[in-house]
Amino acid sequence: MSSNQLNKKAVWEFWQAQESASAEDLPAVIAAATAGDIKWFGPDPINRLADIESYIEDYWRPLNQSFPDLKRQTHIFIGGQSNGKVDATDDGQMWVGATGYLSGTFANDWLEIPASGKNARLRWGEFCLLEDGKIVTVYFLLDLIDLMQQAGIYVLPPALGKDHHYPPPKDGPAILLDAQNEIESARSLALIREFLFESLNSYDQSELQSMGVAQYFTQDVQWYGPGGIGACLGLKEFEELHQNPWLTAYPD
Repeated sequence: MSSNQLNKKAVWEFWQAQESASAEDLPAVIAAATAGDIKWFGPDPINRLADIESYIEDYWRPLNQSFPDLKRQTHIFIGGQSNGKVDATDDGQMWVGATGYLSGTFANDWLEIPASGKNARLRWGEFCLLEDGKIVTVYFLLDLIDLMQQAGIYVLPPALGKDHHYPPPKDGPAILLDAQNEIESARSLALIREFLFESLNSYDQSELQSMGVAQYFTQDVQWYGPGGIGACLGLKEFEELHQNPWLTAYPD
């Protein structure tokens, strides 16, 4: 089994074990997956957590106390070697990334967000750096704006896109636990990198078309932005509801 497959297996099994672990067993479960330590970077006001104890006490335990029936739903699960160098060559780092929902009853206040007493879905993205089959660093994204809106708190103007619309891929969850075609994977990675670093950086501060998004998006693209921006269903909506307002505000 390749190192990428072993890494995906390690992260997937860790998530299952973490979710089912008792309070007494949790430190050992995390230690086994992380070689005894972890560097975790999350959203404000949690921010950086430097060890297992702070991960449990400042993130995991408060989250589960606020959502006592919390469940992780994964929509996309992928892994591989990153090409983080400027010249787009591999940097030798092995990552596993995923996104989906954390769902459960918002029973108790969390991060000073008042509990709604209702079921809530917290959108997440997680990126795990592994070395020798162990998780050493985690970058964790949470859509707290969307959660606040579900709790009836609006800190931003109304979104131009559609609120609370973040479904899994149209063909079903893309949980890629099995090995994938390496040539196709490399082609996909190159396409996304080209889109991010060449197309999006080519805006002439005048015409939307100068960015060349239409070369990468289909006409019926489904673009799911964060809370406060919302979803855009189709290229026309993306241009009118997100791209144009965003570039008007941040032209450079």
